[in-house]
Amino acid sequence: MVAGALLAAVRVLVTVLDPESGLPVSGLAAADFLAPSPVMAVAAAKEPLAVLLVLDNSAAGDGLRRTAGEIVARLTPRDVVALAPFQGCATAFTGDRAAVGKALGEMRFGGDPRMLDSLLTALDTGFPAGGYRKVVVLLTAGVEGPNRATESGVIHAAREKGIALYPVYLHGSGRWSFPGMAKQTGGAAFWLREVGSVEAIVAAIRNPYLLTLQGGAGPIKVKGREKTFVSSLPLANE
Repeated sequence: MVAGALLAAVRVLVTVLDPESGLPVSGLAAADFLAPSPVMAVAAAKEPLAVLLVLDNSAAGDGLRRTAGEIVARLTPRDVVALAPFQGCATAFTGDRAAVGKALGEMRFGGDPRMLDSLLTALDTGFPAGGYRKVVVLLTAGVEGPNRATESGVIHAAREKGIALYPVYLHGSGRWSFPGMAKQTGGAAFWLREVGSVEAIVAAIRNPYLLTLQGGAGPIKVKGREKTFVSSLPLANE
């Protein structure tokens, strides 16, 4: 290799949330980020969303149906959405909000809470082409059953496929693992007891940064904001 040769640019999706409000931190520039290689550019991620709602349909999950509906109602006409219950097959991605609402209304609850198995299966769902940013919103009661899949396997699959994970949970038992899962996949985790509103969840999904690094990707921080939540997801060049 010739000395001084430029490394291939790497795009990284980065979510930055204020630790008190849970809302996205806006107005950051390249100089605000600490990254493994120089930050060449910073932009807002403005692509339309392809959102897969992975919904806990165990006996404890019925309380999440309304939250799922509120998230769908706050997506834009450019976005598409699909629904994947823990027990059952995913629906097709669609911009028809009425169809998604009908599927939510018809969902039956009472299955096993095999969250990791269901999440890993959902990550194999075919996302639509056409420049969509791929998002999985995990809506779970936080009660977990026996699984074959592992948390590390789920994280690896999400990173490999360029899918940001946003766990949203009812009970605090998952508050230790869910933020770590989100942190490594460019997403964010929300305990419904603490999050102020569904608007905050959708704002986090809607407003990440897109960083272009000169070389390799790795952990990213924001200068002077040690307590700020920062997650990152390297994206494949297309």
